[in-house]
Amino acid sequence: PMELYLSSMAQRTDLFLHTNIINTGIYCFKKEIDQVLQETGVMDFGREVFPYLLENGYDLYGFVQNYYWLDCGNAQTYLWANWDLLRKFSWPITPNGEEYDGVFVMGIINSGQNTTIEKPTCFGENVELLNRAIIKPLTSIGNRVKIGEDTIIERSVIWDDVKIGAGCLIDDSIICNNCDVGDNVVLHNAIVAPNSKISNDTQIRDKTLDLGTDI
Repeated sequence: PMELYLSSMAQRTDLFLHTNIINTGIYCFKKEIDQVLQETGVMDFGREVFPYLLENGYDLYGFVQNYYWLDCGNAQTYLWANWDLLRKFSWPITPNGEEYDGVFVMGIINSGQNTTIEKPTCFGENVELLNRAIIKPLTSIGNRVKIGEDTIIERSVIWDDVKIGAGCLIDDSIICNNCDVGDNVVLHNAIVAPNSKISNDTQIRDKTLDLGTDI
């Protein structure tokens, strides 16, 4: 990798001139950094520690590499991270399990008749797909998940111990652990917190359900 000697700090501006490079927050220091921190009281590495070291003549180095990095600070970036894993943008890190032509599987998938699994997708253990269920690209299914007849799931993340009824349409959504989704439910850009229950014929769009919601 190319080694860089840092001589000044790039301050954030309205133009975001440096957004093609991310600081991963992984640092190696000599032990004397302990004394510097104690004597100065500076603690924020980007705003305080690095500027202090540069201003006081310490050597500070970095390197640029084409690694994958994504901050998952909200639901949208969490979905993006899952999609990027499935698309192998973070290779060699991939979803768990064995890959079969773009489909990652950790255990046996119990499938009914005329089910469809498109790639890229991934599945945990003990997944059950009932008749005509369709799992479309960029979907991640956890462990012990049951998906009902004629349900379509796309670009979504389903955690563990989830039951989804028949005739549901789910896209761009996250369903957390221990949730029960009824029949003919529509979820679009929705987040369903753990231990929630959604009754039949409910439509949820652009909304987050709190922990233990019963709707």
